[in-house]
Amino acid sequence: MHNGLNKYPNSIATYICYSTLGSYVEKDKWDKKITYPDLYLQFGSEERSFFKEEAKHLKAKYDELGSFCELKKFTGGHDYIKWNEEFVKTISKLLKT
Repeated sequence: MHNGLNKYPNSIATYICYSTLGSYVEKDKWDKKITYPDLYLQFGSEERSFFKEEAKHLKAKYDELGSFCELKKFTGGHDYIKWNEEFVKTISKLLKT
């Protein structure tokens, strides 16, 4: 994920991510002059703390840069079935706009 968010910010307009790791948000260079891709980011209430912290760090960085990030917590854990359910909700919302 991190290669697209700040290495090629104009390649993809919107990211929808669940239970992410590996963003390197603290290590990568971010440019305040760039508007980064919209980010819909979710993690589970029962996930390990590092998934939650990763999402919160990304949200804080996006807020600092003035880019759009919607952060939500879903009920559940690190589970692709739950990700699929949440994806349908998120993509339906995006397609309505």
